[in-house]
Amino acid sequence: MGEAIRERSGLRAWGAYAVASLALMLGFGFMAMVFVPASSVGAVWFSAALAYALQLCAFAGLLWFRRDAQLLLGGWLMGMTLRFGALGGMAWWLSRSAAF
Repeated sequence: MGEAIRERSGLRAWGAYAVASLALMLGFGFMAMVFVPASSVGAVWFSAALAYALQLCAFAGLLWFRRDAQLLLGGWLMGMTLRFGALGGMAWWLSRSAAF
């Protein structure tokens, strides 16, 4: 019984995080559209969507490992590795494409 309650609270926390981060991403995305040239608006929305998906995965990993303090650090490191890997992958791709 306790496991089911913990699982529901984790799902509720993930849902609240997903909604709040979506609202922030949309708000900052629209604000960024004011400051970037029209040709770069697609890049702003692409990177915002990628960051949103990565953040949701990283937060889910953090929630998965939150019961054990040692595993919590592992979950946090997994999220950091995911984000830095995506940043490095995007930098590598942009350095070899005509888009940059």
